[in-house]
Amino acid sequence: MRIPWSKPDIGREEIAAANRVLESGWVSVGEETNLFERELASYIGCRDVVVFNSGTSALVGALLAHGSDDWVRVKHLPSYTFPATMNALLAAGGGQYGQWFVDDVDYMPVNPKTVHALPPKPTWKNAHDIYVPVSYAGLPLDRDEWGKLGVTVVEDAAESFGAKANGFKVGAQGWDATFSFHTAKLITMVEGGAVATDDPLRGEKLRCIRANGESLTEKGAFVTRGLNMKPSDIHSAIGREQLRKVDKYLDRRERVSRIYREYLQGLVEFQYVPDHVERHGNMMFPVFVDDPFKLSVKLRERGIDTRLGWKPLSGDQWARHVYERVICLPIYNTMLDSDAEYVASKVMEAMI
Repeated sequence: MRIPWSKPDIGREEIAAANRVLESGWVSVGEETNLFERELASYIGCRDVVVFNSGTSALVGALLAHGSDDWVRVKHLPSYTFPATMNALLAAGGGQYGQWFVDDVDYMPVNPKTVHALPPKPTWKNAHDIYVPVSYAGLPLDRDEWGKLGVTVVEDAAESFGAKANGFKVGAQGWDATFSFHTAKLITMVEGGAVATDDPLRGEKLRCIRANGESLTEKGAFVTRGLNMKPSDIHSAIGREQLRKVDKYLDRRERVSRIYREYLQGLVEFQYVPDHVERHGNMMFPVFVDDPFKLSVKLRERGIDTRLGWKPLSGDQWARHVYERVICLPIYNTMLDSDAEYVASKVMEAMI
């Protein structure tokens, strides 16, 4: 028996949608993308969504949209995150301006820090200071805590689509959030991403940015910095079909999560889930053990794929602690109860 770490659920509906666009004669960004954006905004509960060709591109676009004409200054970036978070900052032109790292480790199993540990927003002439928290593995941020800081937030929510906290879905919590629709995510465009915003002017700027900075109303007039980060209508059509299944996917992942917690209670440590969380996205299922590498090898021998932690971007001790102890167990949209029970039993067997 083989259990992958993740896999997409691509069915006849997605294939038919892609073929429909291919046969239409218009495959670049167009009406399918417009419809997908409106449907995403309706689902999230925000005013606008702008779709990009990847989650990394979406974060690049969001940072550019919040930055000045010349540069982007990020004042908070967690050191335990997928490298795309840092790469997006570099691509947006913020790499040489002394950004620093403070880990918000609410996803730790014990002793979570809070955002109160963050310093107050500094004042810099002509600077647009941006805080980029990461909602790790599908765990949404605390709107009440982040909202009271009074800083500009661009949330890297690549792993948290569909999650909900404080009465709001991620993307409608009062700040811009970026998503990834890569094949390993909750819903997929195959490759794609999006920015959710409640600012219609920022939505317009994002659409310029994803088209090399070209004006939306005057062809050939380039009005802002940008890159070619447009999605295709083929990918957007696939995304529209996936969006129709999102709540079913969330329910299935929640069921898998409950099985893991029931079977492995007392054997591993789980991600800390604060009271503000109403629905975890469960894009990944991290657990904390003394030797994740050894466990990953034993599980691979038993036909189970896992993912180890990401190397920290700085020397932060909490990030190092996560990196040295975390392993992500398989979780995906079509995972059966029996699959999860098999994985849990093999974890138990491997740790004896």
